[in-house]
Amino acid sequence: MTAPRVPLTPLPWWWVAVSAAVVVLAGLGIGSWLWRAAGGLPEPEATKAQIEAIRTGLTTSAGVGAALALLLAVRRQRATEIGLGLQNTDLVQKEQVAADVRHDAAEKRITELYTKAADQLGSDKAPVRLAGLYALERLGEGNPDHRQTVVNLFCAYLRMPYESGEEERQVRLTAQRILAWHLLRATAQFWPDITLDLSGAVLLDFTLSQCVVDIVHFRDTEFRGVADFSGTEVPLFSDFSGAKFTGRAEFGDVTLARALFDEARFLGPVHFDYAKFPAVASFLGAVFTVPALFDAPVPGQVDLNLARARVGTDEHWPEGWIVQPPPREVEGRIEGLPGTWGYLTRNPDRHTE
Repeated sequence: MTAPRVPLTPLPWWWVAVSAAVVVLAGLGIGSWLWRAAGGLPEPEATKAQIEAIRTGLTTSAGVGAALALLLAVRRQRATEIGLGLQNTDLVQKEQVAADVRHDAAEKRITELYTKAADQLGSDKAPVRLAGLYALERLGEGNPDHRQTVVNLFCAYLRMPYESGEEERQVRLTAQRILAWHLLRATAQFWPDITLDLSGAVLLDFTLSQCVVDIVHFRDTEFRGVADFSGTEVPLFSDFSGAKFTGRAEFGDVTLARALFDEARFLGPVHFDYAKFPAVASFLGAVFTVPALFDAPVPGQVDLNLARARVGTDEHWPEGWIVQPPPREVEGRIEGLPGTWGYLTRNPDRHTE
């Protein structure tokens, strides 16, 4: 790349005249002084000295001229440097403009893809809805900054009212599988730092096994069929308050920080063996139709106090917990569930070290 030429300001005539005069006068001054000094010498030394005076005067003029030429060269070099600086500034500005144009074009394209995918998810045709899900997945794969937004759209779809039907079932299962795949820690397509909000959704044979999710919200979610969270890690917050598990619930080897299961209903077997709870796991008001499987003894962070269980199932609960009958008969009933229901509490007869 050739450096731009910055026009030099023409030198004023007097500067040129003074420079020429300086060159001439310097040479004449030195030469004349030496000539006069040589006049007092005897011949032939006087002639040699006068010749040397002329040579010295010419050399002095040449030296002064060279100095002035050097000043002009410095001036030109400075002008070149200014030109390069202007060129670099212009190049940076052009690159910034190009980057802004590319960013705007990319954002416009992403917005168009979002809009198209949203329209597809609202279609009454299952294949079109499936195409919308896969389009959103590709968008998240290619644009890491938009992955949380893509996940939010998946969650919003799954939170929509579920109308039974095989086609819609397949669409929902596909949405669940895509989410689980990108939250699976062992895959190259893992999406980190994700929050799932599936509160109030109807989930079918849902699995997050071996996944890592920062935060999960399953408040009032209905899990139809198996709910598999075995090996799942939720390092920040997990909310299952009011959730309904209609089938088997697998929480073996999970790591759940600040876990809430208040008012949750477990209508099938539930396993919490080898589960890790870095903070308190609350089960206030939770209903267990079958005794839950915990490690023995139950980890100290697990608070089962006032969870509901059928009276007479003490021997099936982990050591240290019993089912207290309700103080009043009316409190022993739970709508939709047969039997008499009491409250889990720590066994007062259990001796602790």
